[in-house]
Amino acid sequence: MPAVATEAAPRGPITRRALAVGLCAALAGCTLPEAPDRAAADLGDFRLGHVVVVAREAQKLPFSRPADEAMLRDAITQAVRARFGGQEGSRFFHFGIFVDGYALAAPGVPVLAAPKSTLALSVTLWDDATQTILTASPEPIVVFENASGATVLGSGLVRGADEQLAGLAANAARAIEAWLLEHPEWTGADAGS
Repeated sequence: MPAVATEAAPRGPITRRALAVGLCAALAGCTLPEAPDRAAADLGDFRLGHVVVVAREAQKLPFSRPADEAMLRDAITQAVRARFGGQEGSRFFHFGIFVDGYALAAPGVPVLAAPKSTLALSVTLWDDATQTILTASPEPIVVFENASGATVLGSGLVRGADEQLAGLAANAARAIEAWLLEHPEWTGADAGS
């Protein structure tokens, strides 16, 4: 497999919009509307190649616990590999993922606020066979933590930062998969999966 550039297309105003939407939705308590244990979809002739996650410019949103670059990069890489690693197509595809911003709910926040954790990414997809980027611009992906009885009081009180980030990364991987299914021309995926 040839080396993939570690930088994706330049980011612009779309990233700022994704962060704004993410912050507003997180404060409003939105969640990803699908079951977290949903099986991976068949993406057609897709095989996971490189996963390059860049988190050095990630913005920590207000009232968030801190997360360092390695923590963000490792959680997202692991979740993407877990979600897409089982695909057995013959064509390699590579992800370039920028972490634009995050909020990991902090402990001790008043119950009335009960903020939810959120993660904002910009994602690009590379086709190894043609050595081209398939995305005209990075795709903004904004995800939130899943609601549960434990998060009613605010996940910062009941979940550690690592646990929150792992859940966000898994939700991000599912959102990336849904985005790929919207573009079956890239991999030959069945959009009805």
